[in-house]
Amino acid sequence: MSAQEPVGEAFDFGRVIQRTFQVIAANGVLFAVGALALVSAPLLVGTLIGLQWAGDPIFGLWIAGGSLLSALGSVVLQGAVVRAAIGGLNGAPVAPREAVSTGVRFLLPLIGLAIVSALGIWLGLILLIVPGVIVSLMWAVSAPVLVVEKLGVFGSLKRSRDLTRGRRWAILGLFVLYMIVSFILGVVIQAVGLPLGVSSSGLFGLNDATMSAGLIVFVFASSLVNGLQGVIVAAGVASLYYELRTSKEGAAPGDTASIFD
Repeated sequence: MSAQEPVGEAFDFGRVIQRTFQVIAANGVLFAVGALALVSAPLLVGTLIGLQWAGDPIFGLWIAGGSLLSALGSVVLQGAVVRAAIGGLNGAPVAPREAVSTGVRFLLPLIGLAIVSALGIWLGLILLIVPGVIVSLMWAVSAPVLVVEKLGVFGSLKRSRDLTRGRRWAILGLFVLYMIVSFILGVVIQAVGLPLGVSSSGLFGLNDATMSAGLIVFVFASSLVNGLQGVIVAAGVASLYYELRTSKEGAAPGDTASIFD
């Protein structure tokens, strides 16, 4: 990780954070509905139906199916958040339908990018922890690059490496902050759901294979955490990409907006 700053405007840590929550506030309804419908609902439905078959082999199939649909939904949500975030930061808000259609259109490329990135980071972690961290920072904005600049999987990884060069210490600090916020959010939501999911009839409110309202609240809270954390990370990465482009390259909002035309 080079500490040398590249030529251009200084990277503003606070500006990225401000834009992240500005984007979330401006698209609150879209992101909330998207997180619930695409990430939380499949996981919730799969888990609750699976629990009806506790002790039966089909139990695991329902859980796995719900988890798979939730994972695919999170990828679609990521693309939608990036599209809405960049459009909003450019002063050109996009319709919810357009944002979601972008997520659907880039579903397979984003999955491919996630697989290649995971393999690269995993290999780095096997060698040593530090190389794995460096690789993850190098490729931090590869998803927004893929959606916005349409460079393909490997082109997006290379472009992300170039954009993050000289800014990686700041990006590391930013990621640590987002992890802390996501963790606190998860703890708060589950702290509310867990007590409701425990009843006198047993842990998670199960009594003779019958689910209580407390269990439903607990499972919903857990799935909600996944959706909200996905929104925060996707919005943060999109804001980071915007900051890197505008600070390093001096790209005006119109320059990034025209890419979508």
